[in-house]
Order: sequence, then structure tokens, then C-alpha cells
Amino acid sequence: MKPLFLFLAFFSLFACKNQKQKPTNLTKDSSQTSKIQPDTTELATPAHFTIEEEEFVINFPAMPLRVEDSTDRDVEYSVQMGDSVNYILYFRDYKEGVIQKMGEKKFLQNQEKQVIDKMGFPKEEIFENKEIELSGFPGISLKAGSQKNTFLVYRIYLVGNRLYQLGISHTKRNPTNEEQKNFLESFQLKNSKVSKS
Repeated sequence: MKPLFLFLAFFSLFACKNQKQKPTNLTKDSSQTSKIQPDTTELATPAHFTIEEEEFVINFPAMPLRVEDSTDRDVEYSVQMGDSVNYILYFRDYKEGVIQKMGEKKFLQNQEKQVIDKMGFPKEEIFENKEIELSGFPGISLKAGSQKNTFLVYRIYLVGNRLYQLGISHTKRNPTNEEQKNFLESFQLKNSKVSKS
């Protein structure tokens, strides 16, 4: 539960304190590096930074902070834009059999319940709660929030023994369709490296 707690704590602290962070890279295990490339090919669209690892690729709106914990086998990328919006991608590799023992659907629902409970969303603040897929892998899409709480657009995916969590939180409004498209829709698995085992 520690990695999920850290992920949710990040969103909670962001919502409560609105502190600014410097966009630098921090890595506990420097042997595992990723490619970070600014994309400036299209001047008409906002600049973004492409994060490319062995299994996936995603675009952030600015250079993300990267924190890796090799003990818990988890990695978190995050960007805070101004004092109101935050982007985050978290992933963790579980030992063989942990997810299968609970079942994929129940595991995903449990992860989502923890997000809802931790963020304190009552039922009436949940706009979307549905099953989704990414390249044939199961996931959940959650949209929630109100003026009294943080607005959150959040996705969870299970890819084999890896759990991905990505989201945008905003303290003042729902994340726009453009923000969601540029970040959430940019998350792609590298199919040549990923298999449904």
C-alpha cells in the first residue's frame, strides 16, 4: 500500500498546499534512466516533453520530476503547473501472482476505491467511473471533484504484473478536454515490448 499512498499523498498535498516544485530529475537508482525529449516540431500546439521508457511513451506539458524507488519497484513522474494543476504518472511492478490471486477486475476496483476514499470524493462528486482498455489491457477511468474538493481525471491500467496510474488534478476547475487529450491520450504502450502473459 505504500506506493499508492505516496501517489495519493502527492495529490492530497498538492490540493492542500499548492506548493511549487522545481522541474528536476531525482532518481534513487540512476542505472534506470529514461529518455526525456522536448517536442518542438509543431509551433501551433503547446510544447511538451516526451517520456519514453522501454514499455511506454507519454507526453507531459513540462519537464517532469522523476522519483524511483528500486526497493518497492515503483516510479513516479510529476509536473506541477502554476499553483492549481498537477500531472502525474506512477507505475509499479508486482510480483508474479499478486494481481492474479485477487483477479484483475477486483484489483483495479480496489485501486480505484483507494483513490476515491483517500481523496474524500462522495458519490455525488463522481462524474465517471467506467471500465476502459488500452491495447487490450484492462483499466478504469475516473472523473470526480467539486469546488469544495480537488477536480481529478484519473486512469488506472493493468499490463501484466505492472500497474499504471495517471491523472490530472486541478484545484479550480475540471481539467479541460485539451489537457486530457494532450496528456492522458498520449500514454501509449510499446506493443513490441508488451505481451499479455
